[in-house]
Amino acid sequence: MVSPILFLVFNRPHETEQSFQIIRNAKPSKLYIAADGPRKFMLGEDQICNKVRAIVSNIDWDCEVSTLFRTDNLGCKRAIVDAINWFFDFEKEGIIIEDDVIPSEGFFPFCDLLLDKYRHNEEVKAINGFNQFGQNVVNNTYFFSRGYYPWGWATWKSRWIHYNENKIDISLLNDKSIKDIYHKAAIEGVKFNLNIINEGILDTWDYQMLYMIMVQKGYVIVPFANLTSNIGVNGAHSTNNKNIFFNYGKIDIDCLVHPEKVEDNKKMNEKLWNEYKEAYLSVKIKSILFKLRIYLPLKIFYKKIMKYYILLSN
Repeated sequence: MVSPILFLVFNRPHETEQSFQIIRNAKPSKLYIAADGPRKFMLGEDQICNKVRAIVSNIDWDCEVSTLFRTDNLGCKRAIVDAINWFFDFEKEGIIIEDDVIPSEGFFPFCDLLLDKYRHNEEVKAINGFNQFGQNVVNNTYFFSRGYYPWGWATWKSRWIHYNENKIDISLLNDKSIKDIYHKAAIEGVKFNLNIINEGILDTWDYQMLYMIMVQKGYVIVPFANLTSNIGVNGAHSTNNKNIFFNYGKIDIDCLVHPEKVEDNKKMNEKLWNEYKEAYLSVKIKSILFKLRIYLPLKIFYKKIMKYYILLSN
């Protein structure tokens, strides 16, 4: 294990314990741990956060450990962005894992190898461990994608410095050169989410990363075999409180085959565009509701209805 790891935790001891065990098995020589503080309006959350911090403080291997344990709650966007900024104050590159992400055995050496190989190629913006099309796939190579998922990933400080979480100029996505690369459904989906982020409706950081990649016309490395899974049921990666779990693929790092060129894999990009196409009608409707200023109240109403539905279903 070569690359430093940033481990992002908050209030999920069960998930944290599983994810941290994988990190413990990998035995990184440098580990950065960032924890957001408890929310004052959530009774007992301070005790849960302390339990999480106790789990990640159990370092039983030779490791240089740095911690950023917040007293106050910053929220998803601010806590994660500040943590990554802190990480890159000390490191030039590294691996970033959230508490509900469970990497497979091949994830860490995959990131190590490609962080080194593409260190000086500014076209490559990040390395993903996750491939939604790579479940139960055995494949010893990777491709260059226009998509980005933060379910276990790696990047370089030289790329992260171009990231900006606030005041995104969405009009830049109307540039013809971007439209030549990205399907219109993908562009509209990203634009909608950036709009609600700019308005403070959505507290997240990852669409801004995708925006940076799009504007710079960059690439993301993705293994053909999926190397990470998400086990969150009560966080940003959950749907109706149901677990989103992706099966691993398998990759042999010792036999890893490198693509000859940094270029689009059109077949895999088309698969990605199809996912955006499926959501296109929904995005258009939500965009209209957003322009009419009724998206937020409808979203709040929907959340309340789903909360009662889940309670009645259990």
